[in-house]
Amino acid sequence: MGYDKQFNDDFRFRLTGSTYYTASSRSNNLYGGDRAGSRYYLIMENTKATTDANYYSGRLRPGFGDKVFSVMVNPFVKFKGLEFFGTYERATGRGSKEKDPKDPTKLGPDRVITQMAADLIFRFGKEENFYVAGRYNTVEAELAAAGANFGVDKPVKISRYELSAGWYVNKNILAKLAYVNQEYKDYPTTNILSEGKFNGVMVEAVVGF
Repeated sequence: MGYDKQFNDDFRFRLTGSTYYTASSRSNNLYGGDRAGSRYYLIMENTKATTDANYYSGRLRPGFGDKVFSVMVNPFVKFKGLEFFGTYERATGRGSKEKDPKDPTKLGPDRVITQMAADLIFRFGKEENFYVAGRYNTVEAELAAAGANFGVDKPVKISRYELSAGWYVNKNILAKLAYVNQEYKDYPTTNILSEGKFNGVMVEAVVGF
């Protein structure tokens, strides 16, 4: 569902929301499927990681393969060349093999993940084909592997902020320069992501149709 209105030549406002629910599934891919790859893959893996064995690298996988209920809300505001785009998402679910430790004959309770993101972009140039932007994104998730689904451990947290500048060479090609900083919190000490972080500069070219 959504509301979208261009109030005048300078100001546009849009608010959209969506929901998805599956009571049970042999394999649910809402958060597990991947056709386009992921951002910054293999950075937080060991030296033996490969793109085949670690195809999911760079993504948070909540493991909602059996049951999932997701709600997302996205506000968008554009005033002249300045844009704001936000995301709020809350999802609950579980995997097909998660058992309740108090009663192993029953499936475990639903786990929760929450995501929030904010993008601020300023577009300029004759056709607004240049931009500078900032982004902040955070996810808090109860993961089965960490025991967080039963309140044993804290939910894990991932946060990222990015500063970037880009040039749309044409409608299909984007050249981009960005600085990114990403941190992982409250993962089990046995997990490679425990207190992990990375930052750096990235030069990127994107071709899309």
